[in-house]
Amino acid sequence: MKKPLGKIRVVTGGMFSGKTEELIRRTRRSLIAKRPVFFFSPKKDARQSEVVSHGGLVLKECGISATPISTSGDVVSILAIHEEFGLLHLLFDEFQFLDMTFVQLILHYAKRGHLIDVGGLDLDAFETPFGVMPHILSYASEVLKLKAICSRCGSDAERSQRISGGKDQYQPGGSEAYEARCLSCYSP
Repeated sequence: MKKPLGKIRVVTGGMFSGKTEELIRRTRRSLIAKRPVFFFSPKKDARQSEVVSHGGLVLKECGISATPISTSGDVVSILAIHEEFGLLHLLFDEFQFLDMTFVQLILHYAKRGHLIDVGGLDLDAFETPFGVMPHILSYASEVLKLKAICSRCGSDAERSQRISGGKDQYQPGGSEAYEARCLSCYSP
């Protein structure tokens, strides 16, 4: 018997582009198809288990919550007792906050035939590739790059402009700290 093909799909783009909404949409589709779904969110993310998109879409409306994780071992221990249920759909929100062990973990589960969806910022507010996102992007079989709407001119926005706060790369926040900007309106 031929082994099922796993797949790594990445949803990326700037802030307010709809990455989390897309992950929630994919969650809903897998639940309709009766596929076991596991949604993970880094403990570094202020939202953790209460995943809500900037547009107001709530993961719990799908009937599940995100599992807060800090190490790849957290995922392994959860999935060890669930792999017997067949092919799993694993979703990781805010992947830029995780480390390289998660990239290896995702490769491992994809090679076992599981569907993996990863969402995260490709660039930080300083136009620097963010965390491990460049690594997982290189392994992806599908990449969806979403755009927001520029808060200044209304064009497609691919950048996240920090409007308050410090110089730390890992500064969580929403519209009080960031704006979506197009390349022309972005100001480093």
